[in-house]
Amino acid sequence: MQPSISVIVPLYNAEKWLPRCLSSLESQTFKDLEILLIDDGSTDNSGSICDSFATKDPRAKVFHTPNRGVSEARQLGLDQALGLFMIYLDADDFIAPTMYEEMFNAAITAKADLVFCDWISIEGPKAYCDNLNINKWSAKYLLARFLYNQPVYLPIVLFRRSLFHELSVSFPCGRLNYGEDTIVMIDLLAKSIKQNNSIHIIHLPHNLYVYDKTINVGSLMKPTAKVLNQSQIRVWEMIGPLINKDTFGKNYYGRLVSYLFNAYWNNLYSLDEYGQYAQYYLPIRRFAPWNAKKIISLFLLSGKLDFARRIRFISFPTILQEKIAIQKRSHRIIHNLPIPPTNA
Repeated sequence: MQPSISVIVPLYNAEKWLPRCLSSLESQTFKDLEILLIDDGSTDNSGSICDSFATKDPRAKVFHTPNRGVSEARQLGLDQALGLFMIYLDADDFIAPTMYEEMFNAAITAKADLVFCDWISIEGPKAYCDNLNINKWSAKYLLARFLYNQPVYLPIVLFRRSLFHELSVSFPCGRLNYGEDTIVMIDLLAKSIKQNNSIHIIHLPHNLYVYDKTINVGSLMKPTAKVLNQSQIRVWEMIGPLINKDTFGKNYYGRLVSYLFNAYWNNLYSLDEYGQYAQYYLPIRRFAPWNAKKIISLFLLSGKLDFARRIRFISFPTILQEKIAIQKRSHRIIHNLPIPPTNA
C-alpha cells in the first residue's frame, strides 16, 4: 500500500544529533510515513544508529552509500521514495510532533502540490520564529523571490512526489554540498511556468520545523567567507540556464549584485578576482535594480576597485536598513523551546 508521505533523511557523520532527529520522527502524530535514511558514507556511528532505528520501526529503510555529497544523497532518497507526498528532514534538525499531520491535511484539503510551513531557527542560546515573509503563493512570484536571494529550505516544503517526474526535475550530480536545494526549487518552479503546469501552492503559517544553525559552528570543515561567496556565485551560475532572463533578469542579476557587494564589503577579492566576473557587467547594468550596491558592483567589474572603495559611503543607508531588519527579528525570540528526547 502506498504510504502517504516519504520522509527522506540524508546524513553524514551526524551521530551527535541524529537521535534527536529520529526521536522527533518517532513522535509524529501522523503515522502513515515511509522513512528513508540515506547514510552518505558516514565514518562515525551514524550508520549503526540508522540500522538500530530501522530494527525498531518497520517504516524505516536504510541506504548506506559511499560519500558523494548531500545532493546525490537527496536524489537517492527521491529515487527510492514511494509516498504520495515527500519531504526532506536534515539529520541535525528536528520537527514538531504535529508537523506532518498538519501539512498532509492541508495538502489534501486544498488539493495542493506544494505546502510550505514556517520554521524556528536555533542560533546559539537563542531561538527565533522565522518565515518566508511571502504574501503571494504563486509559482511566478515564488520564483522571483527565490531568485532574489530568498533562502530556500527544502525541509519546510511538502511536495506531491509525482511533480519531480512530471517536470523532469532532479538534483545536480557530482559533489555539490551547497545550494542544491535552491537549484532544485528554482528548476521545479521555472519548469512549471514554462510548461503551463499550474501547480497549486499553499502556506501553513505554523512554525513546525526546527533548524539548528549552531551545529558545526566551530567545525574545521566550515567554509571561509571567501569560499562560501564563491560557492554562492557558482550556484547562481548553475541556475542561469534554468530560467527565462527576459522575465526574471531583474531578480537573477540582482542576486549576483548582492554576492559581489558582500565580497566588496568584506574585502574578499582582489581586483583580478573581480575580473573573472566581468562578463556580467552588461547584464547587471541592463537588468539589476538601480541602487548603491549595483553602482559599486559595476565599478568593481569595470576594474575600478579603488574608486569603489572611495565611494563606500553611498551604501551606508542600505547597510543601515538591513541592520534594522535584523534588529526587528529580535522581537521573535522563543523561550523554553521544547527539545525532543534522544531515545530513538
